[in-house]
Amino acid sequence: MWRLTRAARRHNRRRALAGMLRGLLLMLVVCWLWFVFDRIFRPGITVRFLLLLAVAGVALQIVVRQLRRVLRRPNPVAAAREYEKQCPELQDLLLTAVTVRDADVETPVAQSLLHVTQEEALKKLAPLPPAILDRKFYLRRWLVLLLVPALLTGVLIVRHGPVARLWTVRCLLMANAPIPTLSRLYAPDFNQDGILRVARGESQTVTIWADQTAKRVPDRILLTPEAAHRRAVVRTFKPRLETVQGCAVPVRVFSHTFENVQESFGLVVEGSDSRIESLLVLCCERPELGPVTAEITLPEYLKRAAVSQPVLSELAVLAGSSLRLTIGCEPGLTLCADSGRVTGSVIDFGDQLPGEVEFYLADEYGITSHRRHVKIKQLADKEPEITAEILGLGSFITRRAKGLCRGRVTDDFGLGPVAFRVRVKEDVLPESFTLTRGKGQITEYEFKSEFDFSSVPLENGDRIELILDASDLRQERDLAAMPTGVPYDEQPQSRRTVGIYEVVTPVELAKILAQRESALRERLLAQTSEVRLSSRNFTGEQRSSALRQVEKEAFEIKHIADSVRQILLEAENNLLFVPESVSLEALMSKESGLADDWFLSGEYKSRLTDNVLTPLESLVTGQFPLLLASLDTAGAAETDSDVRGRAPALFNEIIMTLEQVATAMNQVNTYQGLLNDFQSLREELHGLSETLRKERQQKLRNLAE
Repeated sequence: MWRLTRAARRHNRRRALAGMLRGLLLMLVVCWLWFVFDRIFRPGITVRFLLLLAVAGVALQIVVRQLRRVLRRPNPVAAAREYEKQCPELQDLLLTAVTVRDADVETPVAQSLLHVTQEEALKKLAPLPPAILDRKFYLRRWLVLLLVPALLTGVLIVRHGPVARLWTVRCLLMANAPIPTLSRLYAPDFNQDGILRVARGESQTVTIWADQTAKRVPDRILLTPEAAHRRAVVRTFKPRLETVQGCAVPVRVFSHTFENVQESFGLVVEGSDSRIESLLVLCCERPELGPVTAEITLPEYLKRAAVSQPVLSELAVLAGSSLRLTIGCEPGLTLCADSGRVTGSVIDFGDQLPGEVEFYLADEYGITSHRRHVKIKQLADKEPEITAEILGLGSFITRRAKGLCRGRVTDDFGLGPVAFRVRVKEDVLPESFTLTRGKGQITEYEFKSEFDFSSVPLENGDRIELILDASDLRQERDLAAMPTGVPYDEQPQSRRTVGIYEVVTPVELAKILAQRESALRERLLAQTSEVRLSSRNFTGEQRSSALRQVEKEAFEIKHIADSVRQILLEAENNLLFVPESVSLEALMSKESGLADDWFLSGEYKSRLTDNVLTPLESLVTGQFPLLLASLDTAGAAETDSDVRGRAPALFNEIIMTLEQVATAMNQVNTYQGLLNDFQSLREELHGLSETLRKERQQKLRNLAE
């Protein structure tokens, strides 16, 4: 019986081994089916977890069942029954012997039957091998069947390790790893942690890339914000492949803009192929730009210290200056600018000034402040502006003329020397009259200066030009750096012609003034006729038209008075008047030499002043204003009634005065003609004496010969 017990024990072990092999084969088949199911249907974590529990339960049941079979006591009856099935020639002898033995019957008949059956069973079992009971398990066949999926699994692990690892991660570790058959989603604007920081109030465009390596590519992207925004579905209406820099494969691009982001929110990105990504949009406060200060270093020739001033939206800088902008900002922020050299919170442009500069602040996450634009206007150092006029001189002067120049010179940054020069024909004489101005870098200089042409070497008949030179500090620097011998017109100076004159003799100038006096007398007679005509045509109904006509006549009389005053000034400034101590006979004397400097008599000046200029000024300042007031209908209410009724009398007074002035001018002109006759006579006598002198010299030479 011991042999039968050992066979039963071996039978149980072989049976458990066969069961384990079948279970292992079943597990391999289930894993392959699960792999295919996961790749096709891509179940969620819940379904995968339930499948894992089911598979683990089946495997545990197989293991427990086979262990119980190994650990169970051997059953001789079952072993005998298996032997009987394998060896029909036993004819139930072994089973009968085991049954009788287990019955524990002590009768002689039972003992005899047991002995006989055992002997017969042993005779029949002796030629049979012990492993005959294991033939139906087919262990080799199970090993071969198990080897095929095992080899396939090994090849998959060796050749496609990422696939095996992905299945292990998804099905055993329960991670939500993407399956290679799905397209991969990229959010290029988010960092590696899936976070994007956005400035508050800014509109942010979220861009999603889906690569084209998989067969199943999403045709839409579902964006689901957790808060602050409604769900937005982004579709590609014109799908196309694009190669995006930084991505190794062509991608399909999806984008959606979130307007006016005011708070942080999570973002779930889901493709139509069930690929899911979780992102986070953080709303951050913008950095604040502090005050902007400009430090302007002016060009060296101005010799001024650097200027600091606050900057708003525009800044005016002198060309050639150096500029630095200092922007107030908190520590940890980065200053960014489109031009200039940025160092800390300073933008240094040097002397390369841009037309416009844009700058902003950025924090460590790339959140930027509002951009600030500053327009930089380059100011050119303008040349000095000159305004000047000569008083008391006309177009014709004598060699010893004097004059008064009144004017103003201004510059935007600082004046240099100011002086007069005289151009005779084509030659510019050295500096003739220098104007004294205050010390320091003044920008405006007003002057009233007298000058004398007697210091200038002039000849009768010369045509001269009086020039006012002015230079600013820049021109003064350039002028100092120029070599000697540079022509006057090429020198870097500002200049203005204040007068062009023709040099004549005193006699010629006197004749010119006399002609002007005659013309003024003719104009005065014409105005007298006009006033007389206005007086005759004056009636109450024509008061307004008479007012306009008299205004014109008053203006013309004033102009005549100014012309007379100018004649007197020119005569005086050209030294034409004879001092009272010099008589006309002395002028006729050749030895006196005064005739070259003085020609007109002092009596001429007094007659022209007392009898002509003074009455004309009285008309301009007295009678004509009263006449205009009497004719002014609009101001009749404010005008004295006596004045309004004096219009005819005022007309008569004005006409009488004009006639007296005309007579006086005729007498003055006659006196001037007399002086001209004396001068002609003097010249004629001088010519005769010169002729007599030459004749005497000729006679002396003839006698000597």
